[in-house]
Formats: sequence, structure tokens, C-alpha cells
Amino acid sequence: MLYKKNRRISRLAGVQIKDNFKIIKPFLKLTKMSENWVKIQSFSYLHQAELRRDILHKNDIDAIIVNAKDSLLPVGEIDLYVLDEDEHRAIDLIEEFGGMTKINSFIEREPIEYFQNLLSNAGIETTLKVTKTEKYIKDNFELYISNENVAQVVPFLSGEKITDHKIILTTKKTRQAKYYSEILKFSGIESFVIKKKDSDYHLEEIRIYVPNESFDKAEKILTDLPGMITVKKSEDLLTMEFFEDKLAYEGIKAIWQKNDNNKYELKVAASEEEKAIEIINIKTEWAILDTFSDIIEASYFRDILEEAGVAAIILNEKDSSFLIGEIELYVEKLQLENARDIIYI
Repeated sequence: MLYKKNRRISRLAGVQIKDNFKIIKPFLKLTKMSENWVKIQSFSYLHQAELRRDILHKNDIDAIIVNAKDSLLPVGEIDLYVLDEDEHRAIDLIEEFGGMTKINSFIEREPIEYFQNLLSNAGIETTLKVTKTEKYIKDNFELYISNENVAQVVPFLSGEKITDHKIILTTKKTRQAKYYSEILKFSGIESFVIKKKDSDYHLEEIRIYVPNESFDKAEKILTDLPGMITVKKSEDLLTMEFFEDKLAYEGIKAIWQKNDNNKYELKVAASEEEKAIEIINIKTEWAILDTFSDIIEASYFRDILEEAGVAAIILNEKDSSFLIGEIELYVEKLQLENARDIIYI
């Protein structure tokens, strides 16, 4: 995928690239990049390269990963490239983060600081890094620990050593976790989040914890959602995600939850009910722009489009157990050609 506005290439060798939505599999040769791109590091595992690429992206440095590993046998190297003009700054940033591992992150400060304090009380020191750029609106507050102390924090990340707090809710959507955390905060209940990731460092779920003594109160609040009105019902979670995304684009916070009849309900603040229903009832034709295997990448391109004034919605069809399926990015049908011009060369 080639994004022409800031020359970012997000998928290269051996990965499907869309060309007018006909799937092709070109293996881009490094000679095509030699004039502008320089290799700054090589890795054995993809997540190692992705971590450093994300650090560079969040500091406004374009970076690409070239995966030369054979698809059948785990041989070859995974290389990280940056533009030659960014080489020295990129190396400095990577060295600054060297020797540290990111263990948690969230788009709100309080939940991460709460977790940091919990670790500090257990004698585990961490570093909170704040990343704010126009390109990235997610994971602004990141918690790092020195590599030699990672083993100490693992039992906390798994929940094994968290005995004075309980999980009140789990979700796969960062925005939903943010909304629930805000409701708890407004009700005077402190909370923290832990992001659980799979072996490939992909997000599986976000767990929200509250103190044991506040659990019953928090459970009632998050079940009743006082002051919120149901504006949509469906048996299909994808439908809920679609309309929640649509409302979010219009600046309306919406929360979905499953009721006693095993149906999902989409709820908004009572003051937003009329506007939300009007938006939901608008008949809009949507067209698929592209598919992804990574929610972070899909979210990145959605944000690019929305900054350009093009409404975009993500549908995540990945199976929760096996992480299979596609993440689809939709735009309004009338905006499809415009969206292609914004994203692709």
C-alpha cells in the first residue's frame, strides 16, 4: 500500500497490495528504494521491528518494514528502513528507547498512571512516555520498563498478582474502553486498563479494573448506564460497531452492550438521542476501500481520510479466538474515488 501524502509504505515484500482493487503480490526490490531509503536495523521477529516502527511513526518519521523471511521457513531477516533525511534522528530515537519494553498504553492518562502507581507500590519502577502527534490519536500514554525487569511485571499484566482489584469489563475497542473509563471517573470510581496481546503482539482485548470495594457500584453503573438512551438494537456486533463508528465521526459518544435477550443495544446520552437517531436513519451507500490484517493500520488510514474530510468506517471481522478474517475499511460510495486519490499513489 502506498500512501502518497507523506510517502509512507506500510506493506511491502510478500504482502498483498491493492491496485484498483485487483489483488496482486509484487515483491518490491530494494533497488527501487535505494535512492531514498536506508536500513537502520534488522530483526529476527516481526514484533521487534513493529515496536520501533511505531515509535518512529509517533515522532513523525516515516518508516517501513521489509520482511525477507521465507513464508514457509522462518529464515531471513526483517529490516527497518527510514528516509535518508531522517536517518540520524531515527537512530537517536531508537537508542533512546533502547533497553526498554512497552508494557501498557492507553489514550487517557489517569488509567495508565493508576497502573503505574500499582506497580510502584509493588517495588516495580516504570517510565511513562507521552506521545502526541497530529497523525496518531491512540495510545498517547505509554508505560515502559527496563528489559531486565520485564519478568517482574508479567504476573501483573496477566492479572495473577492483582488481588485488590477486579475486572469490571473487557472490550476490543480502545474507544469503548475510553468511554467506560470516563463513566467510571464521572461516578467517582478509579480504574485502570491492561491491554492483553497475543504472541504476535496484536491486541486481543482491553481489561478495565476497579478496586474490589467499588466493584458492585461500578457493575450497577455500567449495567444501567444512567442518563443514556438506546437508539439502535441488533443481534449483530458488526452492526453495532458500524453505527458506533458512524456516530463517533459525527462527534457523538455511543456505547454498545448486550442485553438479557442476547441482543446488542447502542446507547447515547439522552441529550444526543434525536441527533443520533437522525444519523442512524440516514441511508448512506458505503463501499469497501481496502482490507487489512492489522487494526492499527486500518485505524491509521481511517484517521488520514477523516482529516481530509472523508467519512470512513472500520468493520472488524476477525475471529476472537483465532485472529482470522479481514478488517475492512469503508467510505461513502460517492467518496470512493476521492478516498483512493488521498491514500494511494
